[in-house]
Amino acid sequence: MCAYLYCCTASACKADGVEFVHVYEAYREQRDADRKDCKERARLMAAILIQPHLRKRVSPRQLLRLPWDYEPQERKATRRSPRPPRARKSLGIC
Repeated sequence: MCAYLYCCTASACKADGVEFVHVYEAYREQRDADRKDCKERARLMAAILIQPHLRKRVSPRQLLRLPWDYEPQERKATRRSPRPPRARKSLGIC
């Protein structure tokens, strides 16, 4: 399915550069999300269709890797809290 950015000439002429950039960014994000969703659905269907012919279970991600599967996921920074002074003394860490 192709999507196009439709805009009447009257409102396009009234929009300044900043407004146009915001509209186009929203359009581009929606278009990218639609494409990603379409590819995800195709990958899921492929996994469902191939599963009866395999001995072991396979996940859609194992069957077909997509570009966003390789992007590193944001890791939550876990920060260790320092041990209280009593715990350090009882453990012999001074």
